[in-house]
Amino acid sequence: MPLKYHPLHNDFAAEIQDIDITTVDDATFSEIERAANRYSLLVLRNQPMDDDQQMALTRRFGEPEFGHLPYGRDGSIEYICQP
Repeated sequence: MPLKYHPLHNDFAAEIQDIDITTVDDATFSEIERAANRYSLLVLRNQPMDDDQQMALTRRFGEPEFGHLPYGRDGSIEYICQP
């Protein structure tokens, strides 16, 4: 099934519609990844994700980079909290 999305701007951002991001197959994920590369920002409303599903989705895009930007009072920020 082809991805249903529409651009929110000619150069930046698109909304993907009628999808549960936690259940997409590899072919659909490849389409999502191409759309992310084209539009830089994707809007996927009402996604039923818990923390583990969020991490699984993040890893489909590649291994997360932890604390790679200096920020804050001590000059560091952690993007993903580890228990």
